[in-house]
Amino acid sequence: ILLFPINSYYSFLLPFIFYYFPLLHCYFIFLLASFFLIIVIYLISFFYSIT
Repeated sequence: ILLFPINSYYSFLLPFIFYYFPLLHCYFIFLLASFFLIIVIYLISFFYSIT
């Protein structure tokens, strides 16, 4: 599948990448959702401060 040869460092690092990628993906989704929630709370408080 891979066209380029993998050296020993990448072959050592590849199981860690495959193991930590779902955790990193869930952490990225959690970070994005919390950032979106902070923006929504800021906009709601901004609209309440206008009215």
